[in-house]
Amino acid sequence: MDQVWANRASSAEAAVAKRHLKRLWALPGTQLGMVGFPPTRKDLTFGTWHYWWQAHLLDNLVDAQLRDPQPARETRIEATLFNAGPNQEEAIAAFMAKPVMQADPLPPIGPLQRSNFRLSLQASRASIEQFEVGGRQLFVPVIAFNATYHWSSGAGQTSGSALLGRESGAEKLAPLRVDVGNGAFAGLGTRVLPTGVRR
Repeated sequence: MDQVWANRASSAEAAVAKRHLKRLWALPGTQLGMVGFPPTRKDLTFGTWHYWWQAHLLDNLVDAQLRDPQPARETRIEATLFNAGPNQEEAIAAFMAKPVMQADPLPPIGPLQRSNFRLSLQASRASIEQFEVGGRQLFVPVIAFNATYHWSSGAGQTSGSALLGRESGAEKLAPLRVDVGNGAFAGLGTRVLPTGVRR
């Protein structure tokens, strides 16, 4: 009988997560519960705020994790380089929409745990879009990554993007010079971009 109730609890958890959790106003890294199912237009846009409903939803999700903590499984990660420019958001969104390549998955990652890994990205000179300023050839790269995984409530995806450049002591990053021969760039930094996925 205990296993029957455990199976019912797992099914209920998966149903609640699938039907009610939705990104808030297309903001990356957010999730909020829609109070109705099937949701109305007002529910989809979070036109009203129900504090106690959201509090009960959070309590139930925490209880589900405490009841049966499940690691992230079949985690696969892919990253790529883009050229910064007026079409970068479309290119990043297209990359995040496609399935992650079928590479070997990472070992399972337990709840509230981290996994460290390294990725190496390469871009051919022909794929780099350079622009000239003051006689210097410059390049502004954008890094994007996709991570897909399975957990107790089904499949998930976390994706993000960031500008890459040299720290200049200001809010903005300095571009990279590509006309000084081969070599390493010192003082690199990143600025997180709003384009991302979390579901």
